[in-house]
Amino acid sequence: MGDVTVVAFAALAVVGLALVGWGGLRGARLPLMIGGGLLLALAGAWVLGPPGAALGAIPLAFARRKRAGPVKGG
Repeated sequence: MGDVTVVAFAALAVVGLALVGWGGLRGARLPLMIGGGLLLALAGAWVLGPPGAALGAIPLAFARRKRAGPVKGG
């Protein structure tokens, strides 16, 4: 791999670790899931290439926010 690719992987890994750390310290679920998904996608891309990145990005599909609906009951 070229130097540019390694630097890009390292920069994205730092961003992913920062999101995981910040989400863990603040108790925020969304940054924790996005950071974890980013790290999984990077690991998959490093080992398997584009198919691995696609498999690693699957958890990002579950990182959407849930909307609070109306409270039912009495």
